Amino acid sequence: MNGDYNATGTPTLVVSLPAEAVRGDLIEIYNGADLLTTVTLTRADINGGSVNVHLPTQANGTFSFVATLANHTGSPIASSTAYSPTITETPPSRRSNYFQSAATMS
Repeated sequence: MNGDYNATGTPTLVVSLPAEAVRGDLIEIYNGADLLTTVTLTRADINGGSVNVHLPTQANGTFSFVATLANHTGSPIASSTAYSPTITETPPSRRSNYFQSAATMS
């Protein structure tokens, strides 16, 4: 998983999908114990090997994002390691790879 922070202040995470991911599975993004968003995987996500997950605007600070792959009923299949970017008050003026760490799903 890696991230991007655009000029509107909305973080986007790019989650690489493990081989066992199938259409209809869920990617759940957590910050610590707080569920931030859930995305249902499409055929295009599976074929592309990753999914872009747009998060709600986050306050300044350091975060601990974890992506969980779950089947369509919500049963966990795999989780990423923690991805811990720092979001600062002023986003970059143009789209860039703003977060500075990466995590993998296993």
